[in-house]
Amino acid sequence: MNRLTARNEQGYAYFPQCFEEPCNGSGCQKERCEYMNAVCEKLAVYEDTGLAPEQIIEIDKLYVEKCRELAEKRKNHG
Repeated sequence: MNRLTARNEQGYAYFPQCFEEPCNGSGCQKERCEYMNAVCEKLAVYEDTGLAPEQIIEIDKLYVEKCRELAEKRKNHG
């Protein structure tokens, strides 16, 4: 997955592309910013799931756990 955000040293999220030309961190310099459209679309996809980030993290942990259990069973039972 290509991230649209990053975190600074203090842990705050920001949009790295907004610190490149033409904006250079001084606010959007484009009338129609394709990057902001991409950010909005990606957020909408997450929100469309109806799940909170914490729920997605928990689902991911459970999935990894079940994959490990399955791999172990396959290993033990050929």
